[in-house]
Amino acid sequence: MINIGCHVSIAGSLAQAIPRAQERTCSTCQIFTCNPRSWKTKPPLTAEAASTFRQAVEESGIAPVVAHMPYLPNPATPPAGRLGEVSFSDC
Repeated sequence: MINIGCHVSIAGSLAQAIPRAQERTCSTCQIFTCNPRSWKTKPPLTAEAASTFRQAVEESGIAPVVAHMPYLPNPATPPAGRLGEVSFSDC
């Protein structure tokens, strides 16, 4: 079986991405873990939010759910560039 999916928004909460994928009849989906075009990050994910997300994924049958890193961290950025401004784990 071929997986069909799309990027879905995490606006409101991470777990809300799953019903959005279901509305689009996705068998897989991709999410940005933070704003893909900004260096600003949100507070770390709480254990409760992570648990709610995992439960929503498990109940939906959507798999895999893939995290897309932001566009800004660029390993090809010269040392004087902005690579050091954010850690990959910030998002």
